[in-house]
Amino acid sequence: MSQQVEIQHVETQQAELSQAQQSAISLWEIDKAAFSRSQVTARELGEALTKVKGGMLYGQYTNWLKENAIDRNRANYCTRLVRPKKDALRSRSIRRF
Repeated sequence: MSQQVEIQHVETQQAELSQAQQSAISLWEIDKAAFSRSQVTARELGEALTKVKGGMLYGQYTNWLKENAIDRNRANYCTRLVRPKKDALRSRSIRRF
């Protein structure tokens, strides 16, 4: 891959991460303002947070949550809602042993 193509690829990834971060922050504000914290906003927030986390290096996600005042417990709950059931079942079976 040429250097110019590689630079464009990195810039595209950074733009996508930035867009996912803005989306997650907006959805967090909506979720936080919702009186009963609906499942609809929780799933949307979970999807957005999953995209953000996937675009970051290890350890950056937790710091990003803190910097944007996003409740970590709520973030974990929302991302669990959108996690494939296969992963959820595997994590439960590991905890039993």
